[in-house]
Amino acid sequence: MGEKNTFYSDINLVDLPIFTANKIIKSENRKEIINLNKKNQKTKLVITYGKEKLTWFDRKVIASLEYIFGKQFDFNIIQEEINIIIKTRTEEYLNIFKTKKIGDLSNSEKQQIIYDSMFRLSKNYGLSVTLKTINDILNPNFYNHGNIKKSLFRLSETRIENESDYFIDSSKLTVSFNLLDINMSETKAKQRQNINIYLNPFHFYNLVRNNTIKSDLKLLSSFEIPIAGRLSEVLKKSLYGCEIHNNSKIIFEYDYICEYLHIKKFKTQSRIIQQLEPALNELRDKKIVINWLLQKNLLGFEVIFYRDFNFYEEYYKLQDEGIKRQILKKENELLNNDELRDKIEKKTNHLLKHISISNKEIEKVKGYYRKYLILTEDFN
Repeated sequence: MGEKNTFYSDINLVDLPIFTANKIIKSENRKEIINLNKKNQKTKLVITYGKEKLTWFDRKVIASLEYIFGKQFDFNIIQEEINIIIKTRTEEYLNIFKTKKIGDLSNSEKQQIIYDSMFRLSKNYGLSVTLKTINDILNPNFYNHGNIKKSLFRLSETRIENESDYFIDSSKLTVSFNLLDINMSETKAKQRQNINIYLNPFHFYNLVRNNTIKSDLKLLSSFEIPIAGRLSEVLKKSLYGCEIHNNSKIIFEYDYICEYLHIKKFKTQSRIIQQLEPALNELRDKKIVINWLLQKNLLGFEVIFYRDFNFYEEYYKLQDEGIKRQILKKENELLNNDELRDKIEKKTNHLLKHISISNKEIEKVKGYYRKYLILTEDFN
C-alpha cells in the first residue's frame, strides 16, 4: 500500500467497541453502558445510538474523514493554537475561581479546560466535503452516495457520555458529545451537496496531538469481512506492542472479541470456528498476522494470533504422536512425487515472499510449514 493511502486514526476511536461487525442491528434499547479500566483509571461510557447501531461501513466512513482532515490541515499550526487557547481558558477558569492556582487544579478540572478549549477550536476546523469526495476515497468504482449519507447521519446521531474517575484526587469528569456534528445543505444536485463536518472535541484533540495509530485507507477499505476489518485495527495496535517487547503472539479472549464486535457468543469450538474462520483467514491472507489458533482455556476459549513463523512449529508440536507419524509418512510420500513437491514448494515460496529471515530460519520454517500443509490441505 502506498504512502498516499496513509492516514492517522484516533487511537481511542480504534479502542471504542461501538462499530458492530454484523449487519445493521436495529435495537429497541438504544443505550449501551461500557465500563473500561485502563492504567488504574476507570472510565464509564454510555453510548446512545440513533435509529441504528454503527457498522463496519460507518467505521470506514469516519476513517475517510480522518484521511481528509489530515490532508487538509497543518497540525503544527493547530498545535500552536491549542497551546494558546488552553492557556487563555485556564486563565479564565482561575479568574472565576479566585481561590485556585494552577497547581490546585484537579485532573478533572484540567481535562474540563482542555475539553472546553477543544470544543471552541474544533469549530474553526470543519471539513467541507461532498458525498462524491467521500465516495471517491472509499471506492471510486462503486456509486455509494446513499449509504454514505445514511452513515453520516448515523454517526452524527450517536452520542457518547464519558465519565472518568481519577484515583489521584478522587475527582470525576463527565462530558457528553456526538460522534460527529454535520450540517448538510440542500441542493438539486445531490451528489454535489456540500456537507460541513466537525469532529468532536476529543477526536479533534487526539488527531492533532498525535494520539493516533498509523493506518492505510486502501487496506481498510479492502476487507470483505467486517469481523476481519474491525479486528485488523485493534490487532495492529497490539502487534506494535508485541514488536517492542519481542513477543511472538497476541492472545484475545473469545468473550472479548464478541463484546468488541457485538457478535453472538457460541459455546462449542466447532461453532466458534464456523463463525470466525473466514475473517481470521482474511487477516492471515492480508498478512496482518502470520496465522491464528483457537484453543480452550480455563474460562472458555481464546484466539492466539501469531506475528512470526513460530506458529507452524507450535502447531505441529500440539498434535498427538499418532498424527505426527501420519504427517511424517505423508511427507516422505510427497517428497518422492515431483508434482506435489513442486506444489508445496510454490506455496512455501509465496508464504516467505518479502520476508527477511536468515537461510537457516527459512529451512526451519519450510519444514514445519510443509507439515502444516500436509495436515490442513488435501494433497492426494
